[in-house]
Amino acid sequence: MPHSPNCPSLEATPASSPTPGGRRRSPSRASTAKSAGCASSSSWWPTWRWLRRAEPRTGTVSTEERLAGRRGGTAGRPASPAVGLSIYSRAYRSRLVEALINDHEKLHRFLGAENFQTLAEAYVISHPSRVRSLRHYGTQFPEFLEGSNHPDAARISALGAFERLLLDVYDAEFANQPDYEQLSRLPPEHWPALQLSIHPSARLFSDAHGAVAAWQACNNPEFSLPQEAAKTEQSALTWIVWRDRPRVCQFRHLGDDERSAL
Repeated sequence: MPHSPNCPSLEATPASSPTPGGRRRSPSRASTAKSAGCASSSSWWPTWRWLRRAEPRTGTVSTEERLAGRRGGTAGRPASPAVGLSIYSRAYRSRLVEALINDHEKLHRFLGAENFQTLAEAYVISHPSRVRSLRHYGTQFPEFLEGSNHPDAARISALGAFERLLLDVYDAEFANQPDYEQLSRLPPEHWPALQLSIHPSARLFSDAHGAVAAWQACNNPEFSLPQEAAKTEQSALTWIVWRDRPRVCQFRHLGDDERSAL
């Protein structure tokens, strides 16, 4: 007997019956197809096949049509090569912009999402990727910002350069760092011949545009534009940036005597 279109949901599967050997036998597919007000059938599978063949209701879009729309084509027809290339090009550029956002989190916050997006897209157009790793794609981004028409180009360029410096410090060569206790245990007679070297991750950063102050302001959860941006001081300082043993970047400004010694 054919299935009724108005057939309600299937009833619970009846309990299995025991066999002479003590094992319980699973019910047949025919016993699971009974439903209230519906005739039984030899298998439940044709029911689902009938449901899958049902035509979409008026005003709905089939799965095939939705997929075709995403590909830029029509139902049953793939997108043209030109459309496919356009989709790939937009996705490729978006991935490069995303890489710049990841590398310049504070600059993104300082400029705001819309302004950063505009500058990043202009950089992507004028600087096609020629590196194998996205880690190095934004190397020229600070220089690009300095030559942009942004009213605060010098400071955003310096902020971008500081963030790239932090990336270089984080990825720098590893080396042991003696702490105060280790140095205090050295015999006094070893000190005259002792030679100290700067850690491979240490970098100097000359800041004449308040980039570090802007970075610290953006690191504040309550940072807001443009009030906080106006408060960042523009003082010429030399900063030393290094990576400590937990692989966390540290920085502090140097006095004139420390800068001369280095």
